[in-house]
Amino acid sequence: MLRLSDGSYLLGGSSLSGIAGDKSQASRGGRDYWVVKINSSGTKVWDKRFGGTANDNLNAIIATSDGNFLLGGSSISGAGGDKTEASRGGYDYWVVKINSSGTKLWDKRFGGSGTENLQSLIQTSDGGFILAGYSTSGTGGDKTETSRGGNDYWAVKINSSGTKLWDKRFGGSLDEILTTIITTSDGNFLLGGNSTSGAGGDKTEASRGSNDYWVVKINGSGTRLWDRRFGGSSNDLAGNVVRASDGGFLISGYSFSGVSGDKTQSSRGGSDYWVVKTNSSGSKLWDRRFGGTANDTASALISTSDGGFVLGGWTSSGVGGDKTEASRGGLDYWIVKVNSSGSKLWDKRFGGTSTDVMAIRTLIQNPDNTYLVGGSSLSGVGGDKTEASRGGFDYWVLKTTAGASREALVTKADVKMENVQSDAELADKGNAGRLNVYPNPFSGRFTVQINLSKGEAAQSRLDLYSMDGKLIKNIYSGNSNTQSYRQFDFNGKSLKNGVYILKLTTPSGIITKKIIRIE
Repeated sequence: MLRLSDGSYLLGGSSLSGIAGDKSQASRGGRDYWVVKINSSGTKVWDKRFGGTANDNLNAIIATSDGNFLLGGSSISGAGGDKTEASRGGYDYWVVKINSSGTKLWDKRFGGSGTENLQSLIQTSDGGFILAGYSTSGTGGDKTETSRGGNDYWAVKINSSGTKLWDKRFGGSLDEILTTIITTSDGNFLLGGNSTSGAGGDKTEASRGSNDYWVVKINGSGTRLWDRRFGGSSNDLAGNVVRASDGGFLISGYSFSGVSGDKTQSSRGGSDYWVVKTNSSGSKLWDRRFGGTANDTASALISTSDGGFVLGGWTSSGVGGDKTEASRGGLDYWIVKVNSSGSKLWDKRFGGTSTDVMAIRTLIQNPDNTYLVGGSSLSGVGGDKTEASRGGFDYWVLKTTAGASREALVTKADVKMENVQSDAELADKGNAGRLNVYPNPFSGRFTVQINLSKGEAAQSRLDLYSMDGKLIKNIYSGNSNTQSYRQFDFNGKSLKNGVYILKLTTPSGIITKKIIRIE
């Protein structure tokens, strides 16, 4: 999804449907790209179909600097319909440029003799584009470098008219599946996805076990600058990368791993959302796991205006772990808001009575701090779904104020307390991640996490205070058997609405955090 300057939105995906329901153009054959423009209230303005005679799968859509749009995905169609170039063999990258009214301007195909899957697009400062995905092809067609083995990341640079300038392959001896490309703060690019390969080829770090997150930084000419691998002992599958306000990166996906390798928190059950924060050089700063007792799969990620992040995907979990709302039925959308340190602020589930998946695919934060959430659904009317199914999977878009009122309350409370901060609170700077609490604000139970060095653990304590300095409860006191990482679940239902202070006293200093009790 894209938010346009007039407050309307552009939705992009794929469709098997003919003319019916909200679809105004006949199928070209098989699956076609399908673009729908809606106004700020969610009412359809127009829709457009683009395709060849076989399957064409749209995976990415971006606004271009000239006020138009570029659609990108993969096509197995030959020339025909909206496709002007023959297939190279198997699926190829296929990009279609359209204007603001949805009229096609041009299309281009790029591929080799094998299979290419385009997953992500980005416009470059010179007006061109980088198309990023993965490929099984060897040298031939539009591919100039041999395969490393299995699937490799494949990046193709084109100019503003769609003419190819260069292509680059990155991989190890097994499979690498690219999911995203972003621009870095220094004007270079970061490719993100998954790898099963050990060290070798373009991969400099050994596998942690099965699939690992794998990011590769390249410059404007496609030259690799560095690569990093993150994973645990089982399957860890990255879906998205975004740039953080400090120039580092947040990598999100889902993980089946327990504590091992780069994973520092145990599994909640099945797959969990897993996020890894790095600095600008790709060195890991922290990681966080969010999940319920069943499977939770993250497939969308955005950075937010307050320096935090929102994760989105699907869940089959009920209440438990990090999930605070019951399942609607089948699979539901699930969004989780975290702050810049990775502490959970809130979570929200949306669903119908059937299966709301292929999950959340995309998220937008609006200027009024509401969110637009988009994906697919099989459900009829029920739960959070107010309109009947058209048949099979439908696009499902919802606008939510989840978090908006609570985030506003936190901001207001911080302003009110600005003049009564203690010297101890100022000592919290530079200690991000050592004292975390979620949800915050809370209405009942909240969870506190502390991260200490081994030397500090036995000599530290955690206390909860009222704003007037009264000790409410000692939550933790260290002893000789204390571990350096601890998590505590606290029942705050008996507390009155208002602001409280968590105080972590360590041999190296005091760290404090404000928390808010609301109904």
